[in-house]
Amino acid sequence: MKIELKEFQKNFLFSKAQYPAMVSSWATGKSMTGIFRGLQLSEAYPNNLGLIVRKEFVDLRDSTLKDYEKYTGRIVASQNKEDKLSNGSVIMFRHADELDALKNINLGWFWIEQAEELESDEKFFFLRGRLRRQGVGLLTGFITANTNGHNWVWNIWKRPQRKTNGEYPLFEATTQQNADVLPAEYLKNLQDLKLRSPSIYNQYVLNSWEEGTQGRWIIPLQLIESAEKTLVSIVGEKRIITCDPSLGVNETVIYAMMNTRIIGEKILPAGEKDTMKIAGELILMKRKYKASLIIVDSIGIGRGICDRLRELGQKVLDINSAESSKNTSQFLNLRAEMWWNAGQMFLNHKICFGDFRDFNFEILKNQLSQVQYEVVDSSGKIKIEKKELIEKRLGCSCDRADAFLMGLYGLQFAPVEKKPKDIYEVEEYTPTGSYMSV
Repeated sequence: MKIELKEFQKNFLFSKAQYPAMVSSWATGKSMTGIFRGLQLSEAYPNNLGLIVRKEFVDLRDSTLKDYEKYTGRIVASQNKEDKLSNGSVIMFRHADELDALKNINLGWFWIEQAEELESDEKFFFLRGRLRRQGVGLLTGFITANTNGHNWVWNIWKRPQRKTNGEYPLFEATTQQNADVLPAEYLKNLQDLKLRSPSIYNQYVLNSWEEGTQGRWIIPLQLIESAEKTLVSIVGEKRIITCDPSLGVNETVIYAMMNTRIIGEKILPAGEKDTMKIAGELILMKRKYKASLIIVDSIGIGRGICDRLRELGQKVLDINSAESSKNTSQFLNLRAEMWWNAGQMFLNHKICFGDFRDFNFEILKNQLSQVQYEVVDSSGKIKIEKKELIEKRLGCSCDRADAFLMGLYGLQFAPVEKKPKDIYEVEEYTPTGSYMSV
């Protein structure tokens, strides 16, 4: 493969320092240069042992390994994730959770790709302690990364007060420094990203260290609080029921909504898994609030709930948030699309909460404001952080926020109704009642 390297790529690739870092924007060749640096070290010193690390196994398998094979033309053995060169050198591929098994290994070099994905410098210094292979000319550990605020990478390579005696050189570049080899359509999309999400543009295109995922909230608290007082011009009413069923120990949340306003709430106990009972509750809510559509998260027990509702002749929209978004160039999946579009609705003052007497607004407000977004790759594709991280921050699952967002998304599929008569009350459903007569 014939490649003409940019100056910043050459400087990193051929650096004689022990711990160089290339922290640069999208489409600046970080992966390519990291691969070539490791390969040249293995080719230059026979019987060398190198290690390529990525935080997550899926990213290692689907991105790093494939890039290595593409750029080198070599095949990595799938059974042990290793590539053995003709001179006896070996290059291993491991994800972060596998590193503890390498305590007695003697490395000649290691490379951490997307080092900003790691929460701390612990893995870096652990691997640094494994650089003890004899007979190689340069023992080196290096990283490639995107900027991510004042994280551990910033602290080691960028912090002004850091004195490293040349051991930790930093090579930086913006996307524009590699623009001459990038497609015109890609550069055009970046300009669109600049308008759509300046924070992401600054971080991933301009290589700004002052932007980062910490505090990058999808729906900032102040926007949610402003929706308490927002007045929205309503052309016609849409009434829906939206449900996020229980997964494990989580609660089942049912909301009745009139346009963007929640007008009723039903919270079933944590761990409720009776699909027949939940279907009955949904039908009662639909009748009570004169709704035209029931929206259900179809992951887990939601599939059974949807099937039962259809058996009873109900109009149902089942949503699988893990499915691909129709806008695949902008969102990783439907979950990201729903959260992002809800954030835009708050930003554009299109959400009206109205009276809070019929539901617990404080819990919903807290859940809506505690979710952050990230980017997947250099296309600027949006993803929502993992639910485990949200639950750790909240101390619970964000079921109420998910139910509300599904309602906002589902409004587009509900018919516009004439102004209905006053809402009437019906008896609450009891487990001994007849589902068919509801």
